[in-house]
Amino acid sequence: MQICCTKKLYDEMKIVPGKGIEEKDLFCWSVHLITVKRRKTLVAVNDSNRYGFVLHGLKAKDFQHINELLIQGIRNCLRDEKIKSEIIERYLKAAGEL
Repeated sequence: MQICCTKKLYDEMKIVPGKGIEEKDLFCWSVHLITVKRRKTLVAVNDSNRYGFVLHGLKAKDFQHINELLIQGIRNCLRDEKIKSEIIERYLKAAGEL
């Protein structure tokens, strides 16, 4: 799975962007950091179908384990769409590591 971050998010996580790898669009997500009422908010959107979700109210310590939060966000939003958990797990397994 490939997560494409904006410069603002890279700066918040204090990491240097690496070289991306070619991945199928279905497994590529774009993530942006915005501020809503003085709270940090991540907006994640799938590159192939523009399906997205929002993680609101993140704290500085949450950015240390952002990978787990993104995977959990994908899992939760697909579950809210009444997709079977077996299909969700198959999608996450086929997507591979972040």
